[in-house]
Amino acid sequence: LSGLSALAGVSDGAQHKLNAALEAALVTEAEAQRTTLGEGMAPRQVTVCEDETFHPGVCLVAIEPVSNFILLEGYAADRSAATWTAALEEACTGLAVEVIQSTADEAKALRRHAETELGAHHSPDLFHGQLARCPRVV
Repeated sequence: LSGLSALAGVSDGAQHKLNAALEAALVTEAEAQRTTLGEGMAPRQVTVCEDETFHPGVCLVAIEPVSNFILLEGYAADRSAATWTAALEEACTGLAVEVIQSTADEAKALRRHAETELGAHHSPDLFHGQLARCPRVV
């Protein structure tokens, strides 16, 4: 598409070994950094921004918006409140955080997960509200 194939090896196989090694090193370093962060972290209350993506299956994503730290990014069997709660609790293990607010769409499972299971405040996101009111603009 770009025409670079005449000048550079652009196939998936050309750099596969290097990419696999870099990905493995990145995962190892991320786990080490997360452990170090958790050990030296002062307890804090946090908001999480939660959403699901679908590639190829359900992927749960939770980000702490002040630091932009990805707390959770993982595939799940479903999007139920129980699944969300279990995944977020596992993701927060070792970190001195208490989730006091969740910003997400108005999905029943996300609301239940935040309000009932976490005992946190549910704050609706802006995007879905804007999309419903102004579909041609958003």
